[in-house]
Amino acid sequence: MKSTKIIAGSVALLMSLSINLGTNIKAADNNNFIKAVGTKFSVDGHPFYFTGANAYDLFTYGDGDSSNLDANRIENNYMNKAEIDSLMSQMEQDGVKVLRTWGFSNESWHGFETAKGVYNEAEFMEFDYIMKSAKEHGMKVIICLENYWDAYGGINKKLSFEGLSGSKTQFFTNSNCRADYKDYAKHFINRINHYTGVAYRDDPTIFSWELMNEPRYEDTTNNENVTGKALRTWVDEMGSYIKSLDSNHMVDAGLEGHGTKYNFGGDEGNPFVYIQQSPYMDFCTAHPYPDESWANLTPAQTENLMTSWINDSHKVVKKPFVMEEFNSHNNKDDYWKATFGKVDELDAAGAMFWNYNYRRLDDFTIMHGDSILDYYKAMSNKMSAKNGTSPNIDTEAPTAPTDLACTASTSNSVSLSWTASTDNVGVTGYDIYNGSTLVGSSISPSYTVTGLTPNTNYNFTVKAKDAAGNISDPSKALSITTQSGDNISKAAAPIFSVTSGKYNSTQTVALKSKTDGATIYYTTDGSDPTTNSAVYSSPLTVSKNTTIKAYAVKAGMTASDIAAATYTIVSEPQAPVSVKYTIASDWKLGATINVTITNNGAAPIEGWQLSWDLPIGQTISGSWNGDFTSNGSRVTVKNIDWNKTIPANGGTESFGFNINYTGSLLSPTIFTLNGSNCAVQQ
Repeated sequence: MKSTKIIAGSVALLMSLSINLGTNIKAADNNNFIKAVGTKFSVDGHPFYFTGANAYDLFTYGDGDSSNLDANRIENNYMNKAEIDSLMSQMEQDGVKVLRTWGFSNESWHGFETAKGVYNEAEFMEFDYIMKSAKEHGMKVIICLENYWDAYGGINKKLSFEGLSGSKTQFFTNSNCRADYKDYAKHFINRINHYTGVAYRDDPTIFSWELMNEPRYEDTTNNENVTGKALRTWVDEMGSYIKSLDSNHMVDAGLEGHGTKYNFGGDEGNPFVYIQQSPYMDFCTAHPYPDESWANLTPAQTENLMTSWINDSHKVVKKPFVMEEFNSHNNKDDYWKATFGKVDELDAAGAMFWNYNYRRLDDFTIMHGDSILDYYKAMSNKMSAKNGTSPNIDTEAPTAPTDLACTASTSNSVSLSWTASTDNVGVTGYDIYNGSTLVGSSISPSYTVTGLTPNTNYNFTVKAKDAAGNISDPSKALSITTQSGDNISKAAAPIFSVTSGKYNSTQTVALKSKTDGATIYYTTDGSDPTTNSAVYSSPLTVSKNTTIKAYAVKAGMTASDIAAATYTIVSEPQAPVSVKYTIASDWKLGATINVTITNNGAAPIEGWQLSWDLPIGQTISGSWNGDFTSNGSRVTVKNIDWNKTIPANGGTESFGFNINYTGSLLSPTIFTLNGSNCAVQQ
């Protein structure tokens, strides 16, 4: 059972919104899912060529204030429906057919997962509205599930969830990080949209699930930079997992297309061809930014780059190609015609730009009314016209699977394999049945059926399917009896998100068992839990000395061992230094900040260094009364000669700076002076 905390009293919120997930769930419209067929996309047997755009920060529209949430605040303040609908309307007018947007953030402001396993229901509700609005404005949506880069948390934040730091490559190999990724994907894919009542896995508005924005596995070894074997292993594992949850939608890797082979960037452990040859990836992507200083390509060279990518996609990988991100700092007319024109000329499937927005963030921002959109709209009409041609409708079903066999069995599971089917276009997957009941789907010729009853007979068959929706005859039935209950497996013991130990503040402890569907029972008084104990449903708040004991129970399995953790909570001494962070003036997208350091100790401070992390979207544009340095979002200010001493017993020193910012103007909450935490004055 995946144990999660849903922020802001989600049960009460859902009740107040009159949502009954037990009765309002709607079935999928199976005729409207986009599928990859050869090097093209298809919907309802018709070709689907498209132009699209990135609007990555739609999930931040609204104040994002998670305090004192109720249904009214979520619907009218936390999210800004009018801004979402307005941008969707503008994109629709400008010919955007596919939208790519972020489905991740680990920040406290507009965060989806604000701590490991802690899901912000208000943010997922806002994304529900984004999906509803996209459908109403005729757009499909690529949902990106994670970020290689640090914006909105990224994989560095996920590493910190597991107490890890250092190389990002750990994210792709660490077993806990891989499990965390799967848990988040499962939560998203199985979610029911509370506006439409349709599960995400069944919503044809979704174009694809994207594993990650611009994944890399770089600089471990020169060989790994070139071969990409480690990243391919991760892509295969996560692609296979998502396909096991959702057989309706495509999956893509989110690659940039860098490589010395293309004279565009370097070899970064993510080779364009090999990664996207994964059987679980449905199409190829690339992100050309030709006039970045590290690329420095002319429009003619950009055309050559596009030709190489598209040819490799069509002739080597044999999948559709999508220019998923693109823009230029200068000469937009020439570069846009070089890229979009080559997509049209070489019959690639789709082309998108970065970044459609309602406010000017930088020179990559495209806004409604910009002159370059005249060319884009003409290209959108041209791509859409290709969809009006008479489709070559595939009516031929795959051959029936053969040689269905059992490769392993237990008291509650059976592993099956069979000989792959063939098809005139291509087999896209298999459905596994017990009698007439669908028990699972697979894109490979094997599957393990779980949740079975000991010493019980089952009759399995398998059917193959293709992208056009044609379904084969069933395989010959295979009759199997599960093993007796003497061999019943044991449920996995619960895992505590916070280990036993001494802490100086209240702790939030999440429990989970690696046994899917298990119920966790727990106690907080040190006694052994039973099935009469409290049932775990959300993380536990530990504010005093406490011993938690828990075990997992699932029908058809032996109960797990009891797991325990003891927490000692001690009061944190008052910080000897306090910091006051004051917004002196705010002119929207820019502000002046004054910072005052107060020495509450009995001895003067001789020489000081104050550090903090800038909130997302902020950059420093000028400073005074301090020596400023930065490393990413981390800012450090050192004293200068004349203010190096902070007197004792309430003495102060001050400095200031200007910032540029996007989104809401947020203040830091954690400061360290000479390596020690500071109190924050309000």
